Amino acid sequence: AEQRTDTWSTLYCLTLWLGMVLLTPFDLDSIDSGGETGLAARILALGLAGLRSTSRTRDASAWMLAKYFTRPDVTVAGSLQKFLSWTRDAWAPGAGGAGGALAPGVVGFTRCGALQAWNQ
Repeated sequence: AEQRTDTWSTLYCLTLWLGMVLLTPFDLDSIDSGGETGLAARILALGLAGLRSTSRTRDASAWMLAKYFTRPDVTVAGSLQKFLSWTRDAWAPGAGGAGGALAPGVVGFTRCGALQAWNQ
């Protein structure tokens, strides 16, 4: 039988580990493998997916993204603008934001913003 490795605890620990890796003082481009999608874009996509979760992975993703957005190389790349656009879409009526129940992504956004402010 095939063993599942996508449990919330595995994702939680790996996301926390990625957040610690983001504390390194060198640019992400220096460790990027040069794949089709850049490392910074993949990290952002992973973080946004985690913010949509209803498990503890959301907390780890918020913490990881707070570390991600405080990096100088990420600030220059415009990733924060992409994140804010994603958040605006999450708050849009019909997306579970203003018009209905609070979407998990919106909760994740506020958690990420609070952690980022705490780091400043």
